[in-house]
Amino acid sequence: MWLRKIIMRKTQFFIIVLLTMMAAAILTACISFTIETQQFVEKYYSAEQSPVIFSVSSREDAKELLLEDEEAKKVISKVVEGKAKYVTESFYVNEEKIANEGSFFYEVSDLNEIGYPMTISSGEEQKAPKDDELWISDVYAKAYDIKVGDIVRLGKNDKEYKVSAIVNTAICSSGFIDCYPFYVSGQALEDLEGIVGYKINIFSDDEDLSLKELQEVLPKEFVDSEIFEMNRATLKMCLSILTGIFGGVGVVASIIILIVSIVVFRYLVRATIEKEFQMIGTYKALGRDNKEIKQIYLLAYTVSGVVGMIPGVILARPLAVYLGQTILGGNK
Repeated sequence: MWLRKIIMRKTQFFIIVLLTMMAAAILTACISFTIETQQFVEKYYSAEQSPVIFSVSSREDAKELLLEDEEAKKVISKVVEGKAKYVTESFYVNEEKIANEGSFFYEVSDLNEIGYPMTISSGEEQKAPKDDELWISDVYAKAYDIKVGDIVRLGKNDKEYKVSAIVNTAICSSGFIDCYPFYVSGQALEDLEGIVGYKINIFSDDEDLSLKELQEVLPKEFVDSEIFEMNRATLKMCLSILTGIFGGVGVVASIIILIVSIVVFRYLVRATIEKEFQMIGTYKALGRDNKEIKQIYLLAYTVSGVVGMIPGVILARPLAVYLGQTILGGNK
């Protein structure tokens, strides 16, 4: 009996299926995206692979300062160092000027030894940029619509750099932090004009070590020498806020669709009953009471809702993956 209702009112029930499918897909995708993203963030910024502090020091002996300090050695497991420069020259991308108040350029000789998670999301897979190449962060590329193959020129320097790779980097997890690292070869770094610095990434095996506890044991000479500092807790927070916003918007959108669906359901049920007075009278003449008649209609609408939810849940997975790739820059 209920199946006959669906066949007779197929347009109405198609609308119900469509609305429930959309609501289920968005709700499930956003919940899945939020949970999986939080798990990704915890792993990505774990003590095993991410520094507690990302910094640039003005002192060439910054690493020695840390490893020779007795209090610091108790909590620091290792220090990864490298060369850097703070560059304030104007950026020109394909001859179009981009504002630059100051950015850090880091030397890369081997991608796997940079000292924090970084992967190439677009461009040729290679261990390091060539002397005439530049690697930029995924967040920066999206902000200024820069693509692999674009040409970058800095200030008055006639030397041009080709964007050979767009990278996902732990030091630039989201656009909430106005910090866009650039990566070049050792020779390219020497050719740049800017303030010389020394990249110092501080690791600790203690997953629960707070930033405050670490800062209390760092030697004053090192702290005073820092040109730049970014900590893991802030990066995790910013990425979590970003994913939380997207996940929350999706959940709100799905709730709105569900509310709209309920309103539509009520309208369709009322319209159907008004058109089926004769059929309802026939049911009663055959001895069916009001409860049985309601069950016929409720079962038809319930089946339609469930039928809509099933493909919605199935579609949620690719939708959640798409959100993850969009928000996290394709990191896995």
